[in-house]
Amino acid sequence: MVSLGVFFFAVVVVPILSCSAQTTVVVAGNESEALFVLDDLIITEHQRCGEIIDMHLHLSFWYTTVGELLEEMDTTLIDYGVLYAVYPRLSFPGLRDANDVVSEMALNSDGRIAGFASLNTTHLDWKNATRDQELDRLSRYLDRPEFVGAKLAPPHTCLPLQGERIEDVVATVAASSTPLLAIHVGTTPFCGPLGLNIGLVACCSREYVSPALLTDLVARYPGVTFILLHAGHDFLPVGDPYFYNGTMVDEAIQLAQEYDNVYLEISAMHAESEPTKEDDFKYPGGDDAIQKIVEAGLAKKIIWGSDANHSKGTLGPATKECFEGMVQAGMTDDERCMAIRGFSQELFGFGGTKKTKSKRTKRTKSNKTKSTKSKKVE
Repeated sequence: MVSLGVFFFAVVVVPILSCSAQTTVVVAGNESEALFVLDDLIITEHQRCGEIIDMHLHLSFWYTTVGELLEEMDTTLIDYGVLYAVYPRLSFPGLRDANDVVSEMALNSDGRIAGFASLNTTHLDWKNATRDQELDRLSRYLDRPEFVGAKLAPPHTCLPLQGERIEDVVATVAASSTPLLAIHVGTTPFCGPLGLNIGLVACCSREYVSPALLTDLVARYPGVTFILLHAGHDFLPVGDPYFYNGTMVDEAIQLAQEYDNVYLEISAMHAESEPTKEDDFKYPGGDDAIQKIVEAGLAKKIIWGSDANHSKGTLGPATKECFEGMVQAGMTDDERCMAIRGFSQELFGFGGTKKTKSKRTKRTKSNKTKSTKSKKVE
């Protein structure tokens, strides 16, 4: 459950600002106060579902200790979270291995944080220079108890969704004691002005963003759970050469319909340009994307994550908007609880539901590569 720690909470109800009421909460710490607004929908969902699990958190420059991250989660009633180790194409002198940072935070979180491991696939001479070293690093972290899966961001790192590199990664994940891969599909805002402003070259042509290109790997590795991050959502505006007008969401839906080992994660669709402004979305279309998924009969394959802790104070507004989107899309109470808590609890073991690594049975090579197409989800 959410740890209140040494903080004092004063709660005052304020007028309704949107389709759900809000509660103003003052968190008083040592010499400073932070004012945040906690939406009543978040409170209701937390009470109804028992816990809120955020499966999409990032390392960020605004916090340096896990305590600061947990405090931010507490303000939004988030009980547990999965923290991503990401390897971008940019490198900064003196930075520690992201896997080590995530490991340290997870181990010091009193069980509230788990990690997704990653690796660097951007080296020019992958096969001869760095392949074995990088895959060995990924394998070692995946077998640590604080890690619950792997993460790839193909458009950010210009990793093609077909070819030797991604096949090597999926095979390594499949052979580990944690056969789960969360993979960004669809575009990234870093393919636009955001990337240009910081000197990051990202890749948003179809070979890096199309969920359909994962079909062969998903079929070949039925023992690997594939979580399609952002479910193919468009993060570039209408008129951009890499605006796909929702077709990547359609491809993600089709893949999840056809294979039991594919889930759809809906983070960042409701990121706001200004957290204090209602419905001021950076990347419009989030409600439509969730509606599409629900109408396709896949509400029971939705997993919620925020991808919203890049700046302090943005976690709550993004969570509220996405929760509203799930309600407006017609997801039932049970379906929303599965998205907010159930699937993450089953997959990542928060609250003691996950089997320990020592009890897991490694899949044999024949079992890993068996191609079995599942029935469509009803």
